[in-house]
Amino acid sequence: SISVGYDGGQTTKTASVVVAIDYHQYAFDVSNGNYGGAGHFNVYDSNNAIVDQVNLNNNQSVELIRNYTPGNYKFEIIKDNAYGGSGVSLSIYQLAGSATSTNTMVGGLRIKTITQSSGNGSPDMVTSYNYNDGPSNLSTGVLFGKPTVAQVLRNDIDKNYYSVDPNTHQTGIYDNGCPVAPGSTLSYLTSAGSVRAMSSSQGSHIGYKKVTVAQTGRGYSVSMFNTD
Repeated sequence: SISVGYDGGQTTKTASVVVAIDYHQYAFDVSNGNYGGAGHFNVYDSNNAIVDQVNLNNNQSVELIRNYTPGNYKFEIIKDNAYGGSGVSLSIYQLAGSATSTNTMVGGLRIKTITQSSGNGSPDMVTSYNYNDGPSNLSTGVLFGKPTVAQVLRNDIDKNYYSVDPNTHQTGIYDNGCPVAPGSTLSYLTSAGSVRAMSSSQGSHIGYKKVTVAQTGRGYSVSMFNTD
């Protein structure tokens, strides 16, 4: 954080700081006080070219959220006609995301309980299955594969019979059956659902890291699974 304002002389005051910016998103909070003149906030890149500029009236605050290209930047604040100890201040914050885990509903079936009836009046044998874990009782469900909603069009005819480009006479550009060379404007097949089958285990694309199986009067067992 930096600030600039009245220091005994009622003139324009300037302050600046150079900060190394990385790929994170940043917030820049700038405020101008009640007295004196306008406030200004300027951002310069390493070539001293201005990339952002904000002018503030008295008693005005502005927050900028930016993703600058990584590099060194100079952040400058200016207070016109500084007076009465009321100036311009700048605070810079790096915005870092935080990971949170919650349970959410997904498609598919799983066993909750199996009840075995004795048929002779004895109590039923109930086997229950629990797929959660941890103090927050979160599901241990894992998605084995991500859906593919866009895919480059592929054709075996292109692969088998058009291996030489008629214009450039280059070979091998259709080796994968794609009608255009990688990196050019490709034709895509898009779909609201997955274009191709997702990775699965025993027919389901959802697996569980931990399963607790309990039986009435017989305790429980815990099974751990490697889902990597």
